[in-house]
Amino acid sequence: MSMEDEERANALEDSIKQKAGKSYYYAHEKRDTGELRAPDPEPEGKLIKKTVSVESLGESLEASALDDNIAMKKDQSYYYAHARRETGEAPAPMPVPVVLARETRPTAPTIEAKAIQSYSFLDEDEVVKIYVPLEGVKEAVGQKKEAVCSSFGEKTLELTVSGYEEGKVLKLGFASLFEEIVPEESKHRVLANKVVLALKKKKKNISWNRLV
Repeated sequence: MSMEDEERANALEDSIKQKAGKSYYYAHEKRDTGELRAPDPEPEGKLIKKTVSVESLGESLEASALDDNIAMKKDQSYYYAHARRETGEAPAPMPVPVVLARETRPTAPTIEAKAIQSYSFLDEDEVVKIYVPLEGVKEAVGQKKEAVCSSFGEKTLELTVSGYEEGKVLKLGFASLFEEIVPEESKHRVLANKVVLALKKKKKNISWNRLV
């Protein structure tokens, strides 16, 4: 035995005598009985390196976010309602939208425009009159002033009749009259069985032998 080994053995014996079974050397010396030696404790301050996978780190961060959300919002937390319970309960189902009421709106009736094909005209020096025959038109439209409307331009006119035929608007129009008229002094009248348009001539000395 070398001097160094001898000194180490003496130190071991002294330690065992002083601390009996609590001695570090007592716990770690080899026994003649054949028992395995206890592992050396990790020294304090020693840096222990551990390898953490990216997946494990991601799960850890997700779990931390879930805990923070639950801590802030308690049982109103989205994660609280949908996280898996340790009790084995299934996640809470997503809420189903509920239709409170349905409103049925009546569809507006379809109105069809119908061109007036039958009419005649008469030159009366200062005015030109257009006659539109409509049997019983005055009774059909009644007191509805907006049922029969007319509009005039210098060389244009348009007549519309609503309510005479169900679901239809009757129309008569000219985009280019024979001569110019005075729109402000032109008008229409509703008689029992016809509508009369009176066009005020701009040039009184010109006779109209046609409308367009």
